[in-house]
Amino acid sequence: SRCLLIMVSLGWGVIKDSLGAQMKKIVSLGLFYVAMAFLRDIAGVVFVEELHVLSANEEEEIYDFFTFFSLITSVIDVVCYMWILNGLSGTMQYLDNMNQSRKLQRYLKLRCILIVSILFALFWSVIGV
Repeated sequence: SRCLLIMVSLGWGVIKDSLGAQMKKIVSLGLFYVAMAFLRDIAGVVFVEELHVLSANEEEEIYDFFTFFSLITSVIDVVCYMWILNGLSGTMQYLDNMNQSRKLQRYLKLRCILIVSILFALFWSVIGV
C-alpha cells in the first residue's frame, strides 16, 4: 500500500503515464520493506513462542534483532511518508498550475487523510511507549 500511495502521489495515472526510473526505486523500497517486516515478525514470533526454552543470552539476541528490524521498518515508514507528502505537493502544484480543480480537490483530501493518519500513528506510538 505504501508503494501504491507513492505512485499515486507522484501523479502516476493522473498527470503522468509512466514514472520511469522512479518506479524501480519504489519497487526496491517496497521489497526491502517486505523483507525487513518479515524478519521483524519472525524474530517477534521466535521471541514470544520460544521464550521458555531460550537462555538469557539467546533471548537478548533475538530481542536485539527484533529491535533492529523494527527500527529499520520505522525508518522506511518515515521515508515513505516523506516521499508521499513531497510527491503530493508537486502533483498538487502541477494541478493548480493547469487549473484542474476537481483533481486538485481529490489530492487535497488525500493529503488531509494522510496527515490525520500520521498524527494517529504518532499518537498510537506515544501511547504504546
